[in-house]
Amino acid sequence: MEIGNDYTGIIHSASTSGGHVRKMMERSPENDTINSDNNEDVTLTRKKRKTSTETKLYAANTTAPGFRQEIALKHGKKARAIGVKLSEILVSEAGKKKISQATLKDFQTVKDEYQDLVDELILENALLLGRLWEARAAEEAKEMEINQKRANIKSISATTQLINADRNLDDDMNNTQVSKNRRRKNALKHKKQVRIQQDQVEGIAEEEATTDYNTDGDFTVVRKKRKKNKKTTNVTSDVTSGGETDASSNRRTQKQARINKINELKNTEPQKVFTVEVKNNDVDVTRKNIWADIVKKTGAPKIARSAVTQKGESTIINIIPADNDTYQALKSITEERPDVQLKPSKWPMVMIYDVDKDLTPDEISHNVIAQNTSLGNVLPERATVLLKPLFKRGPRDRETVWWVCEVRPDIHAKLLIAGRIYIGMSNCRVAEYFDFQQCFTCLKYGHREIFCKETTMTCTHCGNKGHKDTACNKKEEPPKCANCGGKHVAHSKLCRERRKAIDNAVRRTDYKDPTCQD
Repeated sequence: MEIGNDYTGIIHSASTSGGHVRKMMERSPENDTINSDNNEDVTLTRKKRKTSTETKLYAANTTAPGFRQEIALKHGKKARAIGVKLSEILVSEAGKKKISQATLKDFQTVKDEYQDLVDELILENALLLGRLWEARAAEEAKEMEINQKRANIKSISATTQLINADRNLDDDMNNTQVSKNRRRKNALKHKKQVRIQQDQVEGIAEEEATTDYNTDGDFTVVRKKRKKNKKTTNVTSDVTSGGETDASSNRRTQKQARINKINELKNTEPQKVFTVEVKNNDVDVTRKNIWADIVKKTGAPKIARSAVTQKGESTIINIIPADNDTYQALKSITEERPDVQLKPSKWPMVMIYDVDKDLTPDEISHNVIAQNTSLGNVLPERATVLLKPLFKRGPRDRETVWWVCEVRPDIHAKLLIAGRIYIGMSNCRVAEYFDFQQCFTCLKYGHREIFCKETTMTCTHCGNKGHKDTACNKKEEPPKCANCGGKHVAHSKLCRERRKAIDNAVRRTDYKDPTCQD
């Protein structure tokens, strides 16, 4: 055995393509003759070894894995015998300068025997590994069974306590009136505690008993089922009769109230806005003139709101009438003065998510009308009129984008009911979009930053002026809204001012356009 260990490096060189034997053969003048004589023997030996290996692999696949001691001992004996044989060959050739053909064949034979032995050891190792995995899976299953039995024992114990509590309650009912009332109260309290404990124990037992075993490939994966929320009765006052907390109930109530308010605003007549073009940039003179014309038409005009806005290089006065008489007066003035116009009502908008970025606005309009028959029978040439992609929102570095589109009121309602539509080779989600503006400088609603009069930034986190949220030194403190003072950031959906801006956008939108029919 010592000789075999000393020649381990030589064995490795003999079994590789760039080893000691190959170098000696390259120096030998009989290299070509030896190679040609050995080709058939080497090929035949390899075919036999391949056939033997395939037979053993088939046997391993059809045999239950397990540790077989006699096979391991047999492999050990083979390894020692091959080592002795190789030592004899090396000792006999130690004094020679060139290797003979017979010695080369012996080396090749030893190499093949070693290869066969390695294949057998790999097979045995695979069998042992499979047995190990089976043992681990069985151990986990056994452990889960033990835990389930423990949970059952706890459940039985809790049930026994509950029965004893009922029995004690019946015994106490036979006492005097004062004792009966006092003990009955204590028994009911104890019975309630026992019932709560029993529900908890049953929940743990259910969670442990519903564990699934799923084998993916060669490994056992344990997945635990999610515990179902049980409705608890007769508990403290901060939980409602349906098993939900007051906080979640209030949130649901507030959300529903918000939806009801939006729907109510949609059913009202949209605000009518008249625009008056200011001439010579003299706003005061224009105001006086239009006011005089309105007073001539109606004795008691009512103006809900008037504001001066900039549209390009022109200055515009927006007037919103508060009653029908003032509206009719302004409408008649539009027929007399070309600088006074009735601003057309806006159509509602939707956000279409995950649209292919290569599609043009016209392609989007035509695809929506053509691919979604639930929207009704619409002429293809009217697609760009009924659905107008206006601008993009969301991330810009992806293969898909989000499009904000203005749509006809009846198409708008059908899109919201559908929830998803087909555009090209995509199935896109649709959600309602409210057209309101928030300034990124002062964080107020109703205008954009290009028309903002403030010169310093306002922080969206703390609400103070002079810095952005990225440079805020109060990030560890709760946020404070710059608009309403609430404990949220300035662009939060919880902000009261944001909700007011949405309400105003809904008032300006026409959800019941009388010109909806083609």
